[in-house]
Amino acid sequence: MSKQKIWWHEECLANNIAHNARQKKLLTRALQDLDRSDTHLGFYLSQIEEAKRRGMDAFDRDRLLKKRPIRAEGAMISCGETED
Repeated sequence: MSKQKIWWHEECLANNIAHNARQKKLLTRALQDLDRSDTHLGFYLSQIEEAKRRGMDAFDRDRLLKKRPIRAEGAMISCGETED
């Protein structure tokens, strides 16, 4: 590898810092999506358990244990879901 001017190294450093910031943002969003998915999976498990408890052999996922709306920051959203 050949010598490079200091400004070139500074530019490379700035580019790498910007790249890391973008990667952190993507990872943070992915973790938030996984948390939201975990919440939905937990609710789905609750629906299955409730259907079994009631002795049902089938159920409509959109109706069984329909989530109660909760008030969050002045808006109505479903439990386990966030506004985007």
